[in-house]
Amino acid sequence: QTVRLWHVTKESCLRTFHHTDVVTCLHFHPEDDSLFVSGSFDKKLRMWDAAKGEILHWQGTEHLITALTLMESGPVVAGFINGQCIFYNYSREDGFQFNTEIDCKNRGVSSRKAKKVSGIQAVRIVATSQDTANFSARNSMFRKSP
Repeated sequence: QTVRLWHVTKESCLRTFHHTDVVTCLHFHPEDDSLFVSGSFDKKLRMWDAAKGEILHWQGTEHLITALTLMESGPVVAGFINGQCIFYNYSREDGFQFNTEIDCKNRGVSSRKAKKVSGIQAVRIVATSQDTANFSARNSMFRKSP
C-alpha cells in the first residue's frame, strides 16, 4: 500500500507515498524526474510530486489498474484487469483529462475471458518525434499510436 523512494547512496528511505490498497505499477515522468504516476487496486491513478511528497492530481477508474506508462509527449496510459487501456492527457494545471480508450484483447473474446493488460511500454520514434505504445495482454501484443 506504499511506494518508497530510495537513493542508492542512502541507507534509509527518503520518502513514503501512501495508497489505500496494493500498488501495482508506477512510472517516472520521462523529462521531469520530480513527477511520477502510480496505479493501485484502489482504482486510482495518482500523479505525485516526489520532491514535496504530495499528490498533485488523482483520477478514479472503473477497473483495477494493472499497468501504466507516461509518454514523452504527455499522455498517461493506464491498462486494466479487463483488457482495456485508457489514454489520459495530463498537465499540472488541468490534471488527468480523458483522451481515448482501446481494448487490448482478441476480437470475439467475452469480457469474462478478457486478459488483463500486463505491460505498457512507451516508445518515441526519433525520426518523427511521435510516441507510440506497445501493450502486452498475456499472449497478445500490438502497437497503437495515441
